Amino acid sequence: MRNKKIIIRNCPCYEGEGAFYNCVNEHIDGDCQDCTDCVMKQIVEKCKKAQEYHESFIRIDDILDDLDIQEAE
Repeated sequence: MRNKKIIIRNCPCYEGEGAFYNCVNEHIDGDCQDCTDCVMKQIVEKCKKAQEYHESFIRIDDILDDLDIQEAE
């Protein structure tokens, strides 16, 4: 998986049909596969790295730190 372009089809910013896989995030311009600083892809990389080193767990804090989470009232 390392250094391969990926598309995350269930990403909330994914919009795809046919051969077009666009990222509709207002901060990102272009195809999903060309977006390298996507938070979802960073999380995938962390999980793959843990898997590569045969770790049976990944620190939840490492994933939560990547997400911009706000509690709603």
